[in-house]
Amino acid sequence: MRSDAREVELAKAWLAQQRPVSRVGKRFTSWHLRRMAERWHRLQGQDACISDAAFHEAVKRMGLSTVPAGPVFMYVALEVVQ
Repeated sequence: MRSDAREVELAKAWLAQQRPVSRVGKRFTSWHLRRMAERWHRLQGQDACISDAAFHEAVKRMGLSTVPAGPVFMYVALEVVQ
């Protein structure tokens, strides 16, 4: 999977607005979080499409804890505050 640099930056911008936590919650998978990030950017007037690979790369770069949520998605140690 290849991640686009712009998509990674979009994901990181949204992730920076959220609150990291010590425990990984299982309320939202990375798929749901990625969709929230896209919606947030659209509300800001930006065109946003973030791939799974780009979102996963952004999470990795931000050093957030994760656990697998099946073969493709993951749960992230994050409290959504948008």
